[in-house]
Amino acid sequence: MCQSGNVAFSGAIDVRNNFEIDGAINLGEVTSNRGYTGIADGIGFVFYKGERNQVVGTGGDLGIYGVTNAFGWKIDTWLNDSKHSKHSKHSNTNQILKGDYDDGHTNPYGTFITTDSKGYGTIDQSSAAEINKAIEDNQFHSIKFIYTAATKKFKIILNTPSGDVTFTKTFEYDASNPAYYFTIAASTGALPTHQAYKIDNMVYSPIQKAIVNYIDDNNGKVLASDSLTGSSSSVIQYATDSQFAFFKAKGYELVRDGFISGSKYDTKDQIFEFHLKHGTTSASENKTITETVHYQYSDKSQAHADQQATPVEFSRTVTTDKVDGTKTYSEWSAKENQTSFAKIVSPTILGYTPDQAEIAEVTGLTAESKSIEKTVMYTVNKEQAKVTYIDDTTGKPITSKELSGDYGTTDGYRTSDTIKELTDQGYN
Repeated sequence: MCQSGNVAFSGAIDVRNNFEIDGAINLGEVTSNRGYTGIADGIGFVFYKGERNQVVGTGGDLGIYGVTNAFGWKIDTWLNDSKHSKHSKHSNTNQILKGDYDDGHTNPYGTFITTDSKGYGTIDQSSAAEINKAIEDNQFHSIKFIYTAATKKFKIILNTPSGDVTFTKTFEYDASNPAYYFTIAASTGALPTHQAYKIDNMVYSPIQKAIVNYIDDNNGKVLASDSLTGSSSSVIQYATDSQFAFFKAKGYELVRDGFISGSKYDTKDQIFEFHLKHGTTSASENKTITETVHYQYSDKSQAHADQQATPVEFSRTVTTDKVDGTKTYSEWSAKENQTSFAKIVSPTILGYTPDQAEIAEVTGLTAESKSIEKTVMYTVNKEQAKVTYIDDTTGKPITSKELSGDYGTTDGYRTSDTIKELTDQGYN
């Protein structure tokens, strides 16, 4: 069964100043399990900024790999090679490490390690040194962590049965964020044993951290984060004015300023939240639906002036996000709840008949409806006429002529021919 554990220092170390940690480690004793014999996996010491109490890789990661932007040191008692050979006595057969493997080293060995922003660990090969296996005696052995701020030199002195082993490396800390946390982790892998570390003395300059997060309440994202450091009980020298002015210019509005001027550093990390929301602008968008009726004769000439129904008007509110330009729309609303066109009666034109006596009422109009145009065609009426010739002596009709034609036109019939015929018959 794989066992692992870690312990974190509750304060923060100001790495702009010297510090020293004196203590002792016990790597446990050799055990056997699943066909393997030895001590796994070792103990890791890691200094890091950012989020406190980062608990990450177990096994061969030794609590260092996976911590972001970290500076650490490990004493490694189990070889995790990159080949993962099942036939290799000293190979971890199932773990994929989050950093460099132990290729080229003999266990136990010690080395400094750094990690990047993703937590990938890199072994400092220049500081790596083999340690006498006699240290695997289930006894405590003194170890000193000594940091000199003026030179940024980090020195570790480990006492072993064969003498002291010293490790040194330059600690390139983040000067803008000098508050570092300290965690110790151990892991036994498949070979359970008792591993321990004890602190006898720790001399350091305490530093407290306060973080001001600027949060976009629209999406929950942290827009910016200011990390502040100082000593406990001192006033935090900070104001949110300039950051708010910056975000206001980008379209944000204040929701709540969680940082109170005059706040003091506590004995633990403090997080203040400045909440913002997206500012918006609103405008009205309008749409008019119309109905127009044209009146034409058969030759396409205008028969009557156009008639229009009372227009139906819709409006909605368009809200624009001042930060990202996103637009949102309200539902369309009809003016005075009018969503129909009344019927339109075709005008009367003497001598003509329309093909539509009226344009029917149109109901259920929406903002998506199209404007309507219709044409009423007028056809000339066919008119009838009759010319009757009467004998005034008898009062009876002599003859007649039926005439027909379009309204308003002149018939080609003339009475002169008929009158001559009647005169030739003796009428006068």
